[in-house]
Amino acid sequence: MDPTTLPADFKSFYRSLDRDQKVTFAAEAGTSTRYIETHLVYARKIPGPTRMEKLYAACVQFGATFTKAQLIAFFYEPNKDREIRTKDVIENVKASDDAQPPVGGSSDKKIEMRMQV
Repeated sequence: MDPTTLPADFKSFYRSLDRDQKVTFAAEAGTSTRYIETHLVYARKIPGPTRMEKLYAACVQFGATFTKAQLIAFFYEPNKDREIRTKDVIENVKASDDAQPPVGGSSDKKIEMRMQV
């Protein structure tokens, strides 16, 4: 992969800032530290174009060495761990549904029992 398109390490960059810097960084990016720490550090959400511009401008202001393309790649690169965990959860749910009868039994059996009385 071309080094210019390798994802930025936004998580490490953000965590390297002290508390006051994080507050100022968030203000420059037009958001809050809580939003950044909940959604952006782990790339759970992809910033829209306006927020991405502000986020990159704040990164540059605070000395980030990555490019805008690398920051964008951080949010768009597939997260293999997340995919694996999601597949495991789906498989567990399927297995659970296959092994357990529906709660309350089958409504067809209840109807049949009423008809026999």
